[in-house]
Amino acid sequence: MDAPPSGSYLAISHPASDIHAAAQAEAQKRHNERVSTPQTLRSRAEVSRFFDRLDLVPPGVVFVHVWRPDPGDVPPADGVSAHGGVARKP
Repeated sequence: MDAPPSGSYLAISHPASDIHAAAQAEAQKRHNERVSTPQTLRSRAEVSRFFDRLDLVPPGVVFVHVWRPDPGDVPPADGVSAHGGVARKP
């Protein structure tokens, strides 16, 4: 985040290691066997570190499906697999 000017935003959606851990690990393994750029799973705390020294936009680092949902949105029953957030560079 050194290069972007003050007032820039960082938005992240990242596959999680701490949500449905066994299923996520298996899905990651299958995915990585088929792509040239492997995927890395991270915990909420690890994703949160990407926002160090930035001003998080509410609601912060959360499951991606609950980051500012529209009224009436129904969260997926078991489809949660990622953390996400948006922050502004001061």
